[in-house]
Amino acid sequence: MTLQVSLRQEIARLSQREQLLLHYRYDLGMKQEEIAQRLHVSQVQVSRLERKVLEKLKNELVNT
Repeated sequence: MTLQVSLRQEIARLSQREQLLLHYRYDLGMKQEEIAQRLHVSQVQVSRLERKVLEKLKNELVNT
């Protein structure tokens, strides 16, 4: 299984909110402040959620 396929599978397992955050940040290139406005949270919360999601993905891919 390739890393790209594994990554897509792991992203699909994330919550809708986590997937949306990744889409805004990496597909659309939005800043954390912009994402915060869309999600109705603070920029700090976006930063924490992004860090948590990336750590989760990293751990799952390393253990695959």
